[in-house]
Amino acid sequence: MGITAVWHTRSQTLLDHYHLHCIVTGGGVAQDRSQWKATGPHYLFPVRALSRMFRGKYLDGLQQLWAQGKLEFHGQLAVLTAPGKFAALVRKAAGSEWVVNVKRPFAGPRQVLAYLSRYTHRVALSPRRLLATTGERVTFAYKDYADGARTKTMTLSTTEFVRRFCLHVLPERFVKIRHYGLLGNRQ
Repeated sequence: MGITAVWHTRSQTLLDHYHLHCIVTGGGVAQDRSQWKATGPHYLFPVRALSRMFRGKYLDGLQQLWAQGKLEFHGQLAVLTAPGKFAALVRKAAGSEWVVNVKRPFAGPRQVLAYLSRYTHRVALSPRRLLATTGERVTFAYKDYADGARTKTMTLSTTEFVRRFCLHVLPERFVKIRHYGLLGNRQ
């Protein structure tokens, strides 16, 4: 099978909202490479089991990175450099259910690709959403999905706006789109 994963980092108000969107093929190439093997309608994974597996693998990887000194904590998160504080964070994250949402696209594959393509090569905020700046404050438009997707405005200090914007600048060599399996570049 093949997977294309697209990394999203933001909410409409530029807060951190890290998540992946994945497109998974509805089948794969037979082991003898002679034909395409289509799947049935319930071909992927039991969602609850996948959610728990993802949580476990993610937290294990996070703990390994912490133990190797490869994580950096700045500002209010600096307290997580202390072993007890970091362990408490991991325990709290492990104690709640994580959601892995697996479903067929509502409107079909073309709409899914159109939706994901809007995020692949853009920055955190398109210029059309920027409404005003005074040098000290920045006003921008956002959609409030908790209020029926109504368009609203938000004004932030320039410092807070830049801080939020920088949450979405990817680290060096970090890629937003990855392809796996038969869609991977080694295939």
